[in-house]
Amino acid sequence: MQEPILSFEGQDLMVFATVFRAESFIEPYDVAVVDAYDAEGQVLRFEAVGRRTFLRETGEHHPDRLRAAIVGTFDAAGVAVAPDAPLDELVKTATQRFSVG
Repeated sequence: MQEPILSFEGQDLMVFATVFRAESFIEPYDVAVVDAYDAEGQVLRFEAVGRRTFLRETGEHHPDRLRAAIVGTFDAAGVAVAPDAPLDELVKTATQRFSVG
């Protein structure tokens, strides 16, 4: 799993520097409505066990879906970005603009 962790709820984006921060922030009742990726586009799943939230790697890699989600969030927020920018640059810009904690 490559940090940072990018978590989407619709067009809302939250970027967490570490897995621990993501697991600590996302509440168990939110796990079903959040889409998450690592920095390379691996799909991650939040899971709740009791009152704790954990991230699980799925092994599915969809960097194009991550790119589209980031660009969609930037568009909705009025952030100018080149949609064909390398994924690592989009992740870096997302981290600068949407970091949590």
